[in-house]
Amino acid sequence: DNHVLGGPNQYSSKVFFFDTRHAKAEGEDNENTIEVFATEADAKARHDYIENVTKGVPMLLQYQLLNGKTLVRLSKAVLPSEAEGYKKALGIAK
Repeated sequence: DNHVLGGPNQYSSKVFFFDTRHAKAEGEDNENTIEVFATEADAKARHDYIENVTKGVPMLLQYQLLNGKTLVRLSKAVLPSEAEGYKKALGIAK
């Protein structure tokens, strides 16, 4: 959707998914993504870029879970305890 798929230093694959614990209200972004990169450095660069772009803009904030070459981005609709569940499933230490 943002035309970076397959671009230099960008993700090589991406999936969108919905956490069914959260109903999608009209106009509410409840979309989550998993982005996979060729290198851990590319994944970290994407993580840092998103963090910098969304800093100070509450409506754009989301959870970002970085695990090697994979970046999982969770909607702000996800509760902190649910985000912890995702971290556990990914094997990410607290």
